[in-house]
Amino acid sequence: MEDILNMRQHKLQRLYFPDQLDLDKNINMSNSNAHYLYIVMRKRAGDNITIFNSIDGEYKCEITYIDKKQVSIKTLEKISEPKKSLNIQLLYSPLKNVKSEYIVQKATELGVSKISPCIFKNTVNTKIKSERLEIIAVEATEQCERFDIPEVEALNDFNDIRDTLKDDNKIIIFCDETGQGAPFYDQAIEIKKKLTESTNIEIIVIVGPEGGFTNDEIDYIYSLKNSYGVGLGFRILRADTAIITALSLTQSYLGDFFELPDFRSDISE
Repeated sequence: MEDILNMRQHKLQRLYFPDQLDLDKNINMSNSNAHYLYIVMRKRAGDNITIFNSIDGEYKCEITYIDKKQVSIKTLEKISEPKKSLNIQLLYSPLKNVKSEYIVQKATELGVSKISPCIFKNTVNTKIKSERLEIIAVEATEQCERFDIPEVEALNDFNDIRDTLKDDNKIIIFCDETGQGAPFYDQAIEIKKKLTESTNIEIIVIVGPEGGFTNDEIDYIYSLKNSYGVGLGFRILRADTAIITALSLTQSYLGDFFELPDFRSDISE
């Protein structure tokens, strides 16, 4: 057990690099990376880090030069092949008392491939900073050791995008606080049947605003062909808690929570 803990604790600093990666490649990274590594993490020439992207995987690198404005590195060895996240979209209402930065961070950690803030009738917070959310998505990806950065969409109005939910290749997991939804496990059994019929299905998890969905919004979502209303228990959850709960249940029953982290992948049951 101690060896396993040490392997996790001694992971190298990990940074996203969008351009092509290869062995023995000299790379100059951005000013923001230089400042972070030199000032915050106190890295110096000769130290090792890793860089990654969703196409080329992850590489161990050596810092060859660094100051607070510039950092140069050289790739030493490839340590991981890229892995694509599941096709799960979070469609959520920005919240009044919880920053969208927090929602994006947690959704990224939970393996969501697309994050879609949306204005419903009862949405109170109708302003978000999309560029800031994209930065948060990158930072959370670096931290949680996934490879692909989730797409963060611009803020949309539900009335403008509701027709896009009609696609037969989309499965809607509708978090319905009115009590009409079935237990998540029961719906997951039916959804799994759909997933076995096609490899091109996108799962969309919808969580509404603090004030709840309107009757019109509820009726419309339930009218969709592949819509599954789910309940999240008898307790009243805050909207941010509902988001984390719904995504966790989705990954538990339909996703990749059964997989071991890479540093334990060679450990048999």
